[in-house]
Amino acid sequence: MTMRHKTYLLLLVIGLQAKIAKADPACPQIETPRDVLSCALTHHPKVVRARSGVDQTRDQIEVAKQWKNPELDSKAVRGTSLGDLMIEGEISLTQPIELGGKQGSRVERAEAEIESAGASLALANQEVTHEIILSLSRLRQLSSELEIVNEALHTFNTIGTQFRQRPRLTPEQQVSFGIFLLAEGDYKLKRATLLAEQEALRRRIQLAIRKPFELDSKLLLPPKTKWPELSPVASDSQFQDGETLQGVAGLKLSNAEYSLAKSESWPDIKIGPVFQYAAQGGINYPSYGLALSFPLPVFSQNGGSRSFAYKGVLKAETSLDLIRLEKRAEFETLSLRYSSAVKVLSEALSVAEVERKHKNIESLFAKGLIGGPSVIETHRQILDFTKGKHEQEQVAREALIKLNFLKGLPPEEAL
Repeated sequence: MTMRHKTYLLLLVIGLQAKIAKADPACPQIETPRDVLSCALTHHPKVVRARSGVDQTRDQIEVAKQWKNPELDSKAVRGTSLGDLMIEGEISLTQPIELGGKQGSRVERAEAEIESAGASLALANQEVTHEIILSLSRLRQLSSELEIVNEALHTFNTIGTQFRQRPRLTPEQQVSFGIFLLAEGDYKLKRATLLAEQEALRRRIQLAIRKPFELDSKLLLPPKTKWPELSPVASDSQFQDGETLQGVAGLKLSNAEYSLAKSESWPDIKIGPVFQYAAQGGINYPSYGLALSFPLPVFSQNGGSRSFAYKGVLKAETSLDLIRLEKRAEFETLSLRYSSAVKVLSEALSVAEVERKHKNIESLFAKGLIGGPSVIETHRQILDFTKGKHEQEQVAREALIKLNFLKGLPPEEAL
């Protein structure tokens, strides 16, 4: 597929997105995480701004194809000679004609500008996809962590009530009671932190979809039961993420600027018919001819602009090579990070196993076989373990998202 075909295909996709945005401004059918992502990719401010830029540059091709308007020149003089009245007049109609392929170079530059705007839109789509998927996953994790914190607070409160109901506490019981009070206060702070993070993420998604977003389990992203195997990338030129596309578009734009600078070294000519009229002493002298004019490239042949544009091409080539080098290193780093996180998740205890150990500890405490510090430590370990597992899940999911971007896969593949 050629660059021009890619450009037109990109415009078709953008046009469909614009129609969706007009037909469904509020995204009424949001029932799954995929619906949330689809709505965000239509209404997120980043995407809307990028799409507006594409809509503007889309008209550049028609501007580039425009012909220069013809020019009409006329003059008339009047005087006397030896007592006779003299009148002279001239009218010329000339058409500017561009030489050196200026129009084709302008069209090439317009196509490059469209491709650059399309790359910015692709980058915005990827940033929004990254933000929404991780937010939906994290919101589900926060619900789980809040459940653990609330359960721990309930346990601490129940034990504290039991201590308060006793008429007298032994020194050891007084110490245990104090420890429970401190643990209860600590977990209240943890809950406040989790609730603040939850509300921030909820509002972030609400801004993205332009409508109220309530915390519903069916809208949150569930944990992956099976992580996909990674497929290698054959060459650096296959990277299709937004930054790489911007680099490719930047190089195409620089080449178009250089082509335009070379074409402007050629002078434009003006050619057209001329009519002259002269009258003296009652005798008329009409005449016809052809006018031709063009600037002489004596003092300037646009060498400075050509040199500047050529160095722009070299800069764009270097920038694209460095981007691809960085993306290759990023791909390898993300692959290692993904594999490591998936391995940790596969070896970690399941939720059912953790819950079974938790209930066993509380049963032993109820029977008086273990002390209060063991109960507190158990809840702390459960929360820390859950947070650690969630962190690894986010690491794996984020790595998978970015790896899919590098391969040019559609946003839905990252769900």
